[in-house]
Amino acid sequence: MLATQSSAIAQTSTGDLENWVGNCDAVVAISDDLIGSPGRIEAWGGYSCSNPQKWGGVLRIQIFKGSQKVADKVANWPLGTTGHVETSVANTSGTQAWYAKMIISSTMSQGGTVRTGTIYS
Repeated sequence: MLATQSSAIAQTSTGDLENWVGNCDAVVAISDDLIGSPGRIEAWGGYSCSNPQKWGGVLRIQIFKGSQKVADKVANWPLGTTGHVETSVANTSGTQAWYAKMIISSTMSQGGTVRTGTIYS
């Protein structure tokens, strides 16, 4: 019998925003079970546009523990068809409620906010 190491309560949650501007979709995820990142809560998100639609602006990703913001990272993206942002924090002892938000903003077009569901880790 082979044993593999995995989190006892491994969880991932995603949220998406379809066609928030033209043919551009956005997605954000949070997880406590990424290979290569033991003991971390990681959040990542981004956008993708179908040609010829393009978008450029600011992606801001935030991690919340309960109602408290514990991480906040910004990525600027020039006009293009894809972009992404990611961040992580240490997974504290005990079971905590975690979620992530990605805020999309631009001077050229409308923005939006995408939120994951809550994971408990």
